[in-house]
Amino acid sequence: MSVYSASLGVDCSHCHEPGNWTAAGKRPFAMVSKMDPIFGEIPKHFDESRSPSTQCYMCHQGQVRPERAQPR
Repeated sequence: MSVYSASLGVDCSHCHEPGNWTAAGKRPFAMVSKMDPIFGEIPKHFDESRSPSTQCYMCHQGQVRPERAQPR
């Protein structure tokens, strides 16, 4: 779980309920299952030799809410 701490800059209580770590009552906990499919989609848009290793940090970069890319 340390990948979430580093990627989003949060501690465990951001997603988990103290004393009941498996409870899915907090919104950030539920969001993980919604975001997980992205990790399989991103590599499909790259040549196999350049396929990125996807992690939460790719977008979040230490922030709870990732910054949106500015149009070019």
